[in-house]
Amino acid sequence: MSGRLANHIVWSGLGFCVNKGSLFYAIILASHYLSTAAYVHYSLFLLAVNIFSGILGGSLSLMANRYSYRQKLVFGLWFIIALFSVGSGLIYFFYASLNQTVATQLPGVRLVESLYVIGMTYLTAMNGIYYGQNKFKSYALINVLIGISTILLITPILFQADYFWFVFASVVPLLIFFLGSSIQFLVKKNQSMFSWKWIKNGMNKVFFPNLFSGILFQPAILFSAEFVLRYSEERDLIAFSVANQFRMILTSFSIILGSVLISRLLLSKDRAGSNRKNIELSYYPLLILTSFLMLVLKLLFVLFDKMDYDAFKMNTVILCGVVIIGGINSAISRNFVIDEKGNIGVWNNLTWLLVFIGLNFWLVPIWGSTGASVSFLLASFMQFLFWLPYCIRHNYFSLSFFNPTCFLTGFLFLLILISEFYLQQSVLSILFFILLVLAVYRYFGLQINREKK
Repeated sequence: MSGRLANHIVWSGLGFCVNKGSLFYAIILASHYLSTAAYVHYSLFLLAVNIFSGILGGSLSLMANRYSYRQKLVFGLWFIIALFSVGSGLIYFFYASLNQTVATQLPGVRLVESLYVIGMTYLTAMNGIYYGQNKFKSYALINVLIGISTILLITPILFQADYFWFVFASVVPLLIFFLGSSIQFLVKKNQSMFSWKWIKNGMNKVFFPNLFSGILFQPAILFSAEFVLRYSEERDLIAFSVANQFRMILTSFSIILGSVLISRLLLSKDRAGSNRKNIELSYYPLLILTSFLMLVLKLLFVLFDKMDYDAFKMNTVILCGVVIIGGINSAISRNFVIDEKGNIGVWNNLTWLLVFIGLNFWLVPIWGSTGASVSFLLASFMQFLFWLPYCIRHNYFSLSFFNPTCFLTGFLFLLILISEFYLQQSVLSILFFILLVLAVYRYFGLQINREKK
């Protein structure tokens, strides 16, 4: 790993950790101070945010990352981002009006939630511009400031157990960034131009295909949560929702990595070699992160209220498997962005959707939230297997990935799960974790030495 690549990953990781850390902090406090009904609504709202904000913002971010290296396109990209961000908030407002709960019937709640969706969409999408222009320090600074401001604002509010003011406090830093950066782009608009030809190309080949691909993915998770609530109790749904927040936080590592590696793949002269590293960097670090999560899971559970431990444990363990398989699928999908094969990404996610929905109808009535998580895991694995021949044929994936280190680290991961949750031997779990870290460190160390020669 080159020093520059490592530096970009560190800055990206810093911004991400503080930003997502503030969300994690909010979820913990909300579990203690909001009523059960309000907390259930908040859990479902966060899943809805991933639809209205995550899909749209993520698709815009990919487009911005792909094209913002052309300086003349930046203003046009910002304009599209701002326009679609406002649109995402309006769509959510109508959705909340049709799908009313006790919380959304309160005055102003739908409006402030819609503003939150706008702010999150805008922030997620704007990150793509900073990625594409290699401004990783700027990305980190913005996300750190927003994360810290959110923590400072929501802390005194939550003690009042008022859901409206809790969400409002979370919105303030996002709206300040929206207004401040918008003014900055408008002032400097003469330094750029609105090149509709390139913007249209980016929307047709990157944005819309990834948007449709995301629509096949995230709404299904919200459907699954509603399905769990239908066949199980509220504590089971909360466990599923919180476990999914951990999944999304860990999955975001792939997003951070992708923001750095997309430009590397785009400009690489050795596409096969870069793709091999792309896959490895998406697998081994996630293996370590998910293993560490397993070691501290009991401590994390203590931080939350209104949740069943067994359901939380099972959902988190299963979804950690989803994270690992999803990391590889994400690494492969970066090639769809680079080669502007967004239509393949749509078919790729359609495979996942059909398997996931089908398994939900079968497993959720039997196992509740655990059935939903198992459906997620099996659907992700089937998605990988189904598209593997295509990816090998196009050099997006190489079977050389399945080397002795791959199998050794995977085996150590399973030993950590067995020793921690079946044998309940934490010392043994820590020993296996140390061996896992050493194996990964040695593998990348040998690769670096080979590259120097």
